[in-house]
Amino acid sequence: MLCGHTHEFAIDLPGRERDAFGKPCPILVGPFQNAGMGVILDGRHATVICNDKEKVIAEKEIKL
Repeated sequence: MLCGHTHEFAIDLPGRERDAFGKPCPILVGPFQNAGMGVILDGRHATVICNDKEKVIAEKEIKL
C-alpha cells in the first residue's frame, strides 16, 4: 500500500504501528509534496525511493 501526506518517510510491515486497518501487505509512506515514489524488488529486499524531478530525496530498504 502506498500512502502520502504524513510528512514522514516510513515503511511499516503488517500488524505494526501504522497498520490501523489490518492490511496484509507492507505500508509505504511517502512524505514529500511534488515527489514520486518507486519500489525496487529483487526477491530478497525492497528498496523504496522518493524522488523529485532532479534527485533522490530519500531511500530505505527492507528485507523481505
